[in-house]
Amino acid sequence: MVRVEPLGQEDAGRLLASRVIGLPAAFTGLFNALAGGIPRDLLRIARAAILFAERPYAEELPATARRLVARELARIAGSGDGRIPPGVLGLLQEEPRIEYGRLRELGEQVTDLTIANRLFFLDTVLGVFSPGLDAPRIQEALREHSFTTLARAGSRIGSADHQARDALCRIRRRWGLRALDALE
Repeated sequence: MVRVEPLGQEDAGRLLASRVIGLPAAFTGLFNALAGGIPRDLLRIARAAILFAERPYAEELPATARRLVARELARIAGSGDGRIPPGVLGLLQEEPRIEYGRLRELGEQVTDLTIANRLFFLDTVLGVFSPGLDAPRIQEALREHSFTTLARAGSRIGSADHQARDALCRIRRRWGLRALDALE
């Protein structure tokens, strides 16, 4: 067995550039974060983002982030593995407002660390890929490898949950996002 590290932003950009011309770095960062740096998932998410958009090349980054997070929430809610408390599951199945802060609140209601981390991660994605992500902030994120750090935090969920939680807390502090109150 060969262990392969999750793709960084540059490698993810090269992989997607071989299939999509002119994809902005922020979209690559979003897709790679949600994929946890896994190449096949990166391609799957990029394909879903483009194929299932009403207007693929006109959709703005925050709208794409909300749509992809909604797809992930549906996947989590549909897993039916019994780790999500019924009250939280009901909220997820009712298609909650997909907005930054709401998923953090739901995560605080979950006792299963993996599910809570997944909700916190998705909330962090919404906070990072928000309307406030302007060109200077994107350049700063690329210089500091912030998008890669977010993808790597996502890749740890389920296998190294405490490390994932610590990484999410650091990312949220760095981006000025609300703390993970119940867990810090």
